[in-house]
Amino acid sequence: MTTAYRISRWVELPSSFKGIRFRKALTAMSVGAVDAQWMSTHAHLSPQEQSALLKQLRHEGVLAEVAQPLAGVRAEPFFVQQRPRPLRRRGLLADVEAWLLAGEPAARARRPS
Repeated sequence: MTTAYRISRWVELPSSFKGIRFRKALTAMSVGAVDAQWMSTHAHLSPQEQSALLKQLRHEGVLAEVAQPLAGVRAEPFFVQQRPRPLRRRGLLADVEAWLLAGEPAARARRPS
């Protein structure tokens, strides 16, 4: 299990955290949980900056830590996927389609009504 972080509400951070990288991490945490790898890859925060940000958010009382499964674990979908049903035409379009797709010229003869 890895740990992801999210905030419960928006907070104004001290001036040492005013950079765009910190704001990006804070914005992402306000929408959903992010882990250390996300903060490194997308917000470009070093491990020391991540630690300082998380410490400040804990101090503010807004940090929530969420346990997430490891990335290598495959979760099964919770719903059953339905197979797409073939399109079935009725009426004039079905007759025209059958006539056009018929392989033999004799089959293309007009059907009696």
